[in-house]
Amino acid sequence: MAAASRAAGESSPQRLKEVVSGRQKCPADLVAKLVVIGVDAQYVLVGERAQIAKPPLTPDEEMLLEAYRALDVGDRKRMLAGLISG
Repeated sequence: MAAASRAAGESSPQRLKEVVSGRQKCPADLVAKLVVIGVDAQYVLVGERAQIAKPPLTPDEEMLLEAYRALDVGDRKRMLAGLISG
């Protein structure tokens, strides 16, 4: 808590401790500070993880995905094993 509070620019970890324990709601200014250090604001506010937008697949990636999906289970396992051991 102390390290997170320092990283967020809080002078004391007490306010963050109060929020985490449920004794205090997380004020907007603290949410803003926590976002800067990587905290998921949507999770803090509504209890659901934010969906991270992924870039669309390139045509080559689409082709690879389609080919992978066309494989039977055994071929998929062999392919993945080759990638892991490769």
